[in-house]
Amino acid sequence: QLLGVAGGAEQPVFAVTINLLLYLWGQVFGAFVMGVALRYLLNLLRGSSEPMRGAFHILPVLWRLILVQIAISLIAGVIAGGLALICLLPLMIFGFNGQQPPVFLVGWFLILVPIVFCLVMYIWIRLSLAPALVIDRNLGVIDSLSESLRYTRGNVLGIFGGLFVVGLLAGLFALVTCMLGSVLSFPAVMLSIAVAYLLATGQFGSSPDGSSVSENGNPFADPSGDDFGRPDQPDRAV
Repeated sequence: QLLGVAGGAEQPVFAVTINLLLYLWGQVFGAFVMGVALRYLLNLLRGSSEPMRGAFHILPVLWRLILVQIAISLIAGVIAGGLALICLLPLMIFGFNGQQPPVFLVGWFLILVPIVFCLVMYIWIRLSLAPALVIDRNLGVIDSLSESLRYTRGNVLGIFGGLFVVGLLAGLFALVTCMLGSVLSFPAVMLSIAVAYLLATGQFGSSPDGSSVSENGNPFADPSGDDFGRPDQPDRAV
């Protein structure tokens, strides 16, 4: 019996360890695939004749991509969770004691869920360019997040619209193909992020040598005049 109790006590620890290892592996693998996809798409959209060149050279920035992903998840989770907790406090105090009708509770949740969803989407969009900044500019975690906030300022609706259209088309295609087309969802999202990054930094339509051909009239161009993507500009220090 003592051995059985000891074995039962060890099982939760073993399960937690396995889940933690699987989570870490998922983060590493996801960051690697995302890094390869973004670097390839950036090269392709810039008109490179060899878009795969350097696409797999991700290991030097892999740990930063992982930390950026974790940071975005934590920031969105903490803010959305805090808002949800604040919104649920009235229900905890007044709503679950049987005094409020079920219609009130349903209406409250119908208001709460869209607010939390919109907040999470807003945070994700504001920070969505951070992985591309790590890959393309060799920025650190904090710098990439702050630069993403700067470049998405005023462009949230445009980026959301692009991602929404791409996601909707990918979802419809997956539905028509009996979910077989769902494998295209990830490349479609990565393509949207790459396009949004190039637009936001004034690089969309750049020639293969890195010189921009679309700086004038670009609604996403940064007013500070940062010259992204040119080979004669050194990367920022991490």
